[in-house]
Amino acid sequence: MSETTEQESRTITSSVDICVPPEKAFKIFTEELDCWWLQGPINFHDGSKTHFMHMESCVGGRIAEVHDPATGDGHEFGKITIWEPGHRVAWKSTIDSVVVDVVFEPKDNAGTTVTVNATIIGDHDQGMSSWVRMTPVWLDRWCKCRLEEGDEPLWLSRLAIVLHYQKPATSAPWLRGVLGLDPACEIPAKRNPMMTTRG
Repeated sequence: MSETTEQESRTITSSVDICVPPEKAFKIFTEELDCWWLQGPINFHDGSKTHFMHMESCVGGRIAEVHDPATGDGHEFGKITIWEPGHRVAWKSTIDSVVVDVVFEPKDNAGTTVTVNATIIGDHDQGMSSWVRMTPVWLDRWCKCRLEEGDEPLWLSRLAIVLHYQKPATSAPWLRGVLGLDPACEIPAKRNPMMTTRG
């Protein structure tokens, strides 16, 4: 006699409206992954080796950080389970117990609502649920950038600055103002004590 216990799961969801039709949104999401997924050491599993991110366009295809462009070798972190161009793409994580499902639905004025669902089975989430948090910010930003700069991907420079602050939200407005750094997401609208004058 064997006893099976089904692990509990929970699903987290986010969505973003972008101003391109679903077919185009799907292509941008899958083919331009390396452009819109913000490059940086904290956003890769191994940023020191990663040349680019890639999503193979078929069921069974890999989602990977490519370390060797000649061979395609790298760090695989997902296997495609659903591939429906213009409608849906889903994958199962190979590093934790998360399933990500992305749906592209038509919206008014030739736009698209992109909905990202991450189902976490048990408590084993090693970062794949971050697609729910980061896709609305980074994909939307990339689509707007493409509209302003033209219809071709803009390849981001490979230089990344890493700074550590005890209070990052407090430092962010100062860093943007003084160094001209473009933030990856919204900066909180709190008053920055670093910018006050001494009396």
